[in-house]
Amino acid sequence: MTAPEVRKLIAWVQRLGCQVARARNGHYRVTFGGRYVGTIACTPSDRRTPLNDKARIRRSIRAIKAAGR
Repeated sequence: MTAPEVRKLIAWVQRLGCQVARARNGHYRVTFGGRYVGTIACTPSDRRTPLNDKARIRRSIRAIKAAGR
């Protein structure tokens, strides 16, 4: 994943209402409503990484919202 892809993914996550912070290991930690959602790696990987990250974050947010009902 390139730096522009990481920036686009972080912007997308923030538009969903998530908070993004840099973790000690260099990746980005994503939280939603104070609950951990996942991480975004900032190291190069395969081309499916951004898509997998998006899917994982969407599923986690959906689960958090459903639990809050």
